[in-house]
Amino acid sequence: MTKYINKTMAILACCCILFSSCKKVIQLDLKASDKKIVIEGGINDASSINTITLTKNINFNESNFFPSVTGAIVKVSDNAGNSEILTETSAGVYQTFSMLGVQGRTYFLSIEAEGKTYSAQSTMPYKVNFDTLSVTKEAGFLGEDSLYAISPFYQDPAGIKNYYRFVRYINNTRAKGSVSNNDFFYDGSYHSEPLEDEGFELKNNDLKSNDTLTIEMQCVDKAINLYLVSKLQTASGQSGAPANPKSNIVGGALGYFSAYTKQTRKVKIK
Repeated sequence: MTKYINKTMAILACCCILFSSCKKVIQLDLKASDKKIVIEGGINDASSINTITLTKNINFNESNFFPSVTGAIVKVSDNAGNSEILTETSAGVYQTFSMLGVQGRTYFLSIEAEGKTYSAQSTMPYKVNFDTLSVTKEAGFLGEDSLYAISPFYQDPAGIKNYYRFVRYINNTRAKGSVSNNDFFYDGSYHSEPLEDEGFELKNNDLKSNDTLTIEMQCVDKAINLYLVSKLQTASGQSGAPANPKSNIVGGALGYFSAYTKQTRKVKIK
C-alpha cells in the first residue's frame, strides 16, 4: 500500500513541476507605428474663409496631444481654373480668404509637407434647402434621463443620390459628434424625423434653459459620406479589427477633404 502511495505522490510531484515549468510571462511587442499626417477640412459655399488643419496621429499609449504640421504648402483649386495657396494662420491651421465654393464644381487639394506630397478631390453637391429645425424634449426610457430629439426638415430631391452631414453647436461652441446619413430610405420624401445616431441626441443636462442650439446641415459627396460612416463604425467597434476610416486623401495621409454646401438653423431652448 505504501508503495502505491509513494508512487502516486511522485506522479503528483512531477505534474506540479511540469505545470509550474509551463508558466511563462508573455511580453507583448507593441511597436510604435509610423506617424502619419492627418488632413481635415474643406471648401464650403457659405464663406470664402475655409480651413484645412494638418496634424500627426499618435500611438495608443501616448498622451492625447496631436502635434501640428507647420511650414506646409497647401493649395486648393477648382475645375474652373481658380486656385489659392492657403495662409498658415496658426500652427497647423491653413486658411483660404478668397475661395468661395460653388455648387457642382470639383475642388482639388494639394499639399507638400515634410518632403511628401498629398492630394485629394471632392465635388460639391447641389444644395438641398434646410427648411427649419425642431427640438423636442422626450421622456427617458425606463428611468433614464430625458432626451432632446433634434429634427431637421427638408425636401429630399427624387431620383438623385444625396448624402448629408449634421453638426451641432451649443452657444456657438462645436459639440462632439455628428450624424451622417443618405436618402436610401426616403428618396424624394420630405424629411422630418429626429436624427438618430449614437451620441448625437442631447440629454437634459447637456442643454439648459436659454441655451442656443445650432444645427449645421451639410450636403456632401459620396466619398465623404463613406469616410464619416467608416469613422463612426471604427469608433464604435462595429468594424471588427481596428482600421483607419476610408480616406479620400492620396499619398498615405489620414483624414478627409470635403467640398460641401452649408446651412444653419437655430433654436433657443425654453
